[in-house]
Amino acid sequence: MFRLTSDGKLFYWPTTCFTRFSCYISVTIKQLLGQFRRRFDQKSCWSRELQIYNYFPKFMKVPVSPYNQIDGFVYFPRMLDKARLFARSELREDLCGNLGLAMDAWTCALLSVSYADVVTQVGRGLDDRAVLDWCYAHGKKPTDQELRVWNAFMTKVGWRDSMAEKLAARKAESGLADREDIQTMFDYIDADEGREPGDPFAVQ
Repeated sequence: MFRLTSDGKLFYWPTTCFTRFSCYISVTIKQLLGQFRRRFDQKSCWSRELQIYNYFPKFMKVPVSPYNQIDGFVYFPRMLDKARLFARSELREDLCGNLGLAMDAWTCALLSVSYADVVTQVGRGLDDRAVLDWCYAHGKKPTDQELRVWNAFMTKVGWRDSMAEKLAARKAESGLADREDIQTMFDYIDADEGREPGDPFAVQ
């Protein structure tokens, strides 16, 4: 039913106790999120708090560290984890735009498979090992030498190369410009997602 409040506002009041309680909880949560958003909209707030602000209202998740590896292959587990989170609508919003691009595309190129086909295997419910085996069977299995070169390249992207300027810009945008321990894009990804750079198991 509807009730008129003392200040002249029309307010919906559910008829059952359970519905009233649910409505109250819903309104309370919305009010708390609104206060949280207003608080961190201020320019003076800390960068780390801004990151929390980005996560909290949407309850999004971040994938595993790019340093995670399988079969001596860095980044591959992260690519699959991003695909799984995206399929469940749980991937942090700012990570959705690069799906299948940049490092994802480089990974697929090394394996001679398409990103769409890899996502299809993920959608079948295969684990990381099974998807990688599928890539080896339908694309190409890198040699030990190719994997060493791959890992050396990927873990150094952003360090004294053409991506260095982009890394500096990303650090500045995230309030991490003073973090001397962030030397590569992998380091930045870890720091931005709440892990210590180079420690893939710190936060999962």
